[in-house]
Amino acid sequence: MSFELIEVEEGKYVVETEEEKLIIKIIPIVLNVFEEEGKVGITVTNVISVTTNKPKFGPLCDPIMTKSKPSKIISFNEEKKAKVKVRVNNKIIEGVVKVTNISVYGEYRDPFGSPCVIVNTVVLY
Repeated sequence: MSFELIEVEEGKYVVETEEEKLIIKIIPIVLNVFEEEGKVGITVTNVISVTTNKPKFGPLCDPIMTKSKPSKIISFNEEKKAKVKVRVNNKIIEGVVKVTNISVYGEYRDPFGSPCVIVNTVVLY
């Protein structure tokens, strides 16, 4: 289905574990807009940026890390919701990215010293 991308808003989330405080930014990228039973849906993938107040080096992020125990999350604060707006058939459709789960693997690190993070989301519209 043909669509025009109108707006993308990054989401910002503050997560605190026992070891560190993280700022997670989520930028949604629209992959597909589809119509089913007269309703328009939006499929997105997310680009995630993680910064920490305590960068350090460790083993690099790897899919095997998901077998290790994630860090305990003490607090989660959604400062700004990630959103997308598209125009389809002269109608503007807004999709809100809702975080359903965050896993922080503090033992594993990205090349910049932040912990590896997996964020699961759904799109509400």
